[in-house]
Amino acid sequence: MRKPSTRWVALTGATTIAVAGLVIASGTATAADGPRPWPVVQHDASSYTLDGFVINYLPSGLERNGLTAKSATNSDGGRTSEITWHSGPDEVHGKITVIRDESITTLDELRETQYGHLNDEQLAEVDNKGRDTYLAEGTGDMFWVEDPGLAVTTYLAPDTWDADELARMAAGVERATTQDHERSGTAHGPDAKPSPVPDDQVSMPPQDTTENEAAGTRGDWGDAGDPPDSVENVSVDEIRACLNEQVADAARQGTEEGEPTPDEGSLGQRWRAADRAAREAAIEECAQRFDIDATMVDEAIVTLAESMERTESTDEAEEPATVRDALAWTIPAVPLNS
Repeated sequence: MRKPSTRWVALTGATTIAVAGLVIASGTATAADGPRPWPVVQHDASSYTLDGFVINYLPSGLERNGLTAKSATNSDGGRTSEITWHSGPDEVHGKITVIRDESITTLDELRETQYGHLNDEQLAEVDNKGRDTYLAEGTGDMFWVEDPGLAVTTYLAPDTWDADELARMAAGVERATTQDHERSGTAHGPDAKPSPVPDDQVSMPPQDTTENEAAGTRGDWGDAGDPPDSVENVSVDEIRACLNEQVADAARQGTEEGEPTPDEGSLGQRWRAADRAAREAAIEECAQRFDIDATMVDEAIVTLAESMERTESTDEAEEPATVRDALAWTIPAVPLNS
């Protein structure tokens, strides 16, 4: 039987999911609370909670995609927290964002700062459960100011869902109540405490690595200098070799007759070139080969990507973030409306 992974951050609620960048939190945020230094994201069997808002409705099919969450603060103490559903680093299907910024007090100010590219013809002012809201049907956007200094933006891919579904999702984003807090807080007891996570780490799950793990030379998931980490009794190097083999096989199978066979390359290069089905199949095959849970293979992948990020950080390289983002969507999400 596969051994379950315990190193992923779990979300509070009746159902837990393994998603990079989400952290537990207790308490309901309001505009007066002031910005917190960590993203406030929760999930239970019937809803998500994002920085003081409950997300009660998601359109059918959205949660088949991967989910990531992140939070960022600015120099003035404001914070932006968001949940994104996507099937790749560049293919976003849905997004909900909570913006805490004292400079945004009106709907027009929100439009100016976030949607200045939209002209008057693209926008319609609509009522969203008593909240004055702008709808841009053509781009799939709805946004409003909940209170001065507190705004919400929503997005659904317009080629997949219509404006009615977008409106239903926006209407389902509501301020969390004490009852919402109590319901989500009981999953781990009323005394559950959040664990602060620095802003520069919120898009990665916590790792049991230390500062003196060798940075080594620059690698692309295959060169010297990778951390001597392991998952249970399986080394990261073994998982890397398995994944490399699987995505290479998939690439060869997808080569048309007469086309050159894909070169050896590195795992990072092959992984980025592979489609979603090939990545998921590689993860499942390697999990079966080593008799471990698929989430442990995911964990090894993140370790490899993070190692590359550390070794390249001195060069201010952007590739590690691209690799990490390309991996995040392979982690499954729990259906909300099932």
